[in-house]
Amino acid sequence: MRIARRALVLLLGRIVESADSAVLAAGARHPYSRALIAAAGLARPALHGDPPSPLRPPTGCALRLRCPLAHDGCAQVPPTLDPVAPGHRVACHVAQDEAQDGTQAGGKAP
Repeated sequence: MRIARRALVLLLGRIVESADSAVLAAGARHPYSRALIAAAGLARPALHGDPPSPLRPPTGCALRLRCPLAHDGCAQVPPTLDPVAPGHRVACHVAQDEAQDGTQAGGKAP
């Protein structure tokens, strides 16, 4: 049973991924989306460190201090919500770069 046709994933009040709910469940591209899906039934998502403060968010990507895929560029500029596939948008520098290369975040083929 599916409750919604489309799903949005928010981090600190910003959309970081938008896709058909089945596509998102089968192949999330943003590291935070992947952690949330992996955490289904667990007490905490599989991310290290403390969540960022919405009062003092980090520079660049809000997930960069907890993200296993973060690189130096993630600290510089907040990622924009851009298409990675038809009907699938993600705000992640790594996922956007890998979508251009034909892989998913983490280096896996889609």
